[in-house]
Order: sequence, then structure tokens, then C-alpha cells
Amino acid sequence: MSATGIVHWLNSIGLILSLLMFLSLFFIPPLESTRDRTSLRFCRATILLWGAGYFFGSQQVLYANQTALINITTSIANVLFISSYFSIVLATSLLFKVKHGSINNRFYSALLIFVVLVTLVWRDNFVVRNVLLALTEGGLVLFALSLTLKGRLSRNRGTLFYQLGLCYVLFNLVVSYPLAALFTDQQVQFSWAFLLIVMSNTVVITLAIYALFLNKIIAMARKDSRIDALSGAYNRKILNEHLPEFYHSNYQGSVIICDIDHFKRINDEYGHCVGDQVIKRFAKHIKNSVRNEDSVIRYGGEEFLIKLPHASIELARDIAKRLCQSTRHLTIALDGHDIKFTASFGVFGDDQKTSLGEAIKIADARLMLAKQMGRDNVYS
Repeated sequence: MSATGIVHWLNSIGLILSLLMFLSLFFIPPLESTRDRTSLRFCRATILLWGAGYFFGSQQVLYANQTALINITTSIANVLFISSYFSIVLATSLLFKVKHGSINNRFYSALLIFVVLVTLVWRDNFVVRNVLLALTEGGLVLFALSLTLKGRLSRNRGTLFYQLGLCYVLFNLVVSYPLAALFTDQQVQFSWAFLLIVMSNTVVITLAIYALFLNKIIAMARKDSRIDALSGAYNRKILNEHLPEFYHSNYQGSVIICDIDHFKRINDEYGHCVGDQVIKRFAKHIKNSVRNEDSVIRYGGEEFLIKLPHASIELARDIAKRLCQSTRHLTIALDGHDIKFTASFGVFGDDQKTSLGEAIKIADARLMLAKQMGRDNVYS
């Protein structure tokens, strides 16, 4: 088969695969945040640009006698390839919530100018041109990989698989691709090795994107199932994640249980809609008043559990007292006047080694004592 015929076959296979991988990304379920939707668009752009770059790059063989056309199509191909890897950097930056000053239009423009210059200066030296461009693209992938290590996205199998996918692409760019360039017939300038590198990169990065996004969706669904719809606090399902602590004497931390005083009276006097507003206002106030590592759980109707890992009894008591005092100033507006409410608190401290379940039981008993002592106070 002639060189032109081989390129036609390579083109067909590469384009069909890129198109299939690109279309497959549309089967990822809808994403909630604008950041995630934008990052997915950049991921799709990456796959599409790879296919387009391969198509334009192959034109140098199909039109080998037209120097001007070769220069144009080769420049377009390399611009498309470098744009695809820059899209990976943008997608990774958004996915892993990392801001970096160099990810901007000026940097992208500089990359495009560099690529065009390399293409034109070394247009007759296939090996040097492709090695330089592959190493530049590898630098972008390495940059994207570094962003995954700095990012604030929670570590799971999806992020690990995405990192492995980037490592695979990086290896191909800095090792496999330069080797393929060295051993490729300079008259043909295309080979099965190039096709396999592009195909494998496309498939691996698509699977990595799927793994990352599906894990994010699963994590969000799991989180939503643990959130109380009314208060925005966790519901009791989250305690299932702490079963070893719940049943065994290895819980290290403190527990606060609090309850809105005379909540039934609020419902009877002002209606359940106002009662719901009181619960939401109280829950929001608690979440804004505790530490980032603490968990606020709606334990019952108007009763909330605050789990404070590695917190001393003194810290837990201070938090409870501060909450008790500040709750007195919370208000719900109704018909031109403000409705106020108070809360009572029971505290268990880490001075007693016990299970989480027993700690909750003790804190609940102390909450009852706080109510018996007149409500609107803390018992520890």
C-alpha cells in the first residue's frame, strides 16, 4: 500500500476514534456546579482538538508537493495539539480548584507563537520539530499533574485514575513520541507508532475523565443523601460512617447535644412555617459557629448533635456557652416584629474514654438536666 493510502487509513481510524471518545463524554450525567460543567467542556475540547490535529498533520503526506499548504496545515495541526494540552491544564485547574497566575491568555498566546515558530524554523527537520513540540506538550501535562497535587479536590479513586492518565500521556509525550519520531521514515513522516500513541492517549485520558467525573457525581449523591433538606445540616445517616467509634471505646473528642426551647409552643403559636424557619436559622448559626472539622447533625425534630473530634471538654464547654448566649439574639421576622428563641445544651467531654454512642447518650442526659434547670443554659 502506498504512503498516501496508509495515511488515509490512519486518518480514518484516528478520526473515528477521537469522534467516538468525544461523543462518549456527553454521556456523563449532568453536573451541578458551573465550574464542573466548564471543566467538562475543556475536557471535550481536548479530545476533539486531538482528532483535528491528527487530521491536519496528515495532510503533509497527502499533499507532499505543495510546500505552502504543508506549512499551513502543519502549523494548524501543531496549534491544535498545543491547544488540546492547554485545555487539559484549564480543565484540571477548574476540577481541582487551583488558581495559577500563568494560566491566562498571554501564556496561551506565547505558546501558539512558539509552536508556529518551531514549525516554520524546523519545517524540514521532522525529528527536531516533533521532539521539541512533544516536550513542550509534555511540560503542559506535567503542569496539569502538579495542579492535581496542589488541588483541594478530595482524594479518591477518580482523582487517582486521572493522575495516572496524565502520567501515561506524559510518558508518551516525553519518551514514546520522540522515539517514534526518530524511527519514522522521514519521507512518510507517519507511522503506526504515531497512531497508537494518539489512540492510546485519547482512550486513556477519556477513561480518566470518566473516572474523575463519575466519582464526583457519586460523592455528591452520597453527600446529598446525608444532608437534611430543611436545616442543611447532616442527618443521622452520617453516623453510619462512624460505626467503629459508635460501638467501641475509641472515640476521641467531645459531643454537644442542643435543643430549641419551647419549640412546640413556637409551632402552636406561629405555625409550622415559622417553626421551620427557626430550625433553619438555628442550624445555620451552629454551622457558622463551630470549627471546620466539626459535624453538625440534625438528631431529631428540633434537636442537633455537634460532633467535635479531638476537642477537649473545656473547648466543647466554651463552644456550647458561646452558642447558648448568641442564640438569645437570633430572630425570625414575622408581621413586623421579631420572634426570639433560646436553646439548651448538654456537653460530653473527651476526659472520659468511651464510645461515640455512649458519649451521645451522656450528652443527651445532660441536655435533659439543662432543661430541668430552667432551659437556656449549658450542663456539662
